[in-house]
Amino acid sequence: MRRRTIGVSGLLGLLLAAVLSTSALAVSFNFTTVKNVCETSGGNHGFGYVLLKVRVDEYGKSGANYFRILSRAEYKNGSGWHTLVNYGWSESTHFPNDSDNWYARLTRRFDPDGTPDALAHRIWMKVQVWSNSQGKLAERIMKNYCPTGI
Repeated sequence: MRRRTIGVSGLLGLLLAAVLSTSALAVSFNFTTVKNVCETSGGNHGFGYVLLKVRVDEYGKSGANYFRILSRAEYKNGSGWHTLVNYGWSESTHFPNDSDNWYARLTRRFDPDGTPDALAHRIWMKVQVWSNSQGKLAERIMKNYCPTGI
């Protein structure tokens, strides 16, 4: 009986270690919406604007070496979301996998010019954390929503 108890305790210990190591990895990166603006009037064309500013942080020796962010301005009509402007990929400077903390920010603003069937506009971003040796470590889709002032 004692032998079985030790085996169960050992198994529980391994399970606890696995959970703690997974938790430690989960907090190595933070994705934050810094600014989310929806204006339905004014802007460059009189129809308002939509703005999204995001930040991604890396803490310590996470394995990360750089960030990538794909962004686009989209509008919604009766058939779904459609890309108006594809801003492409933005890549941070590369950094070492050391005990320092690293971050990247990106701001996108789009001023609608009166797309007739638009029900809403948004900025859509795919934010990624990359390692030179392990590939993609984390990814988050970040977006906002702004009903059209047209």
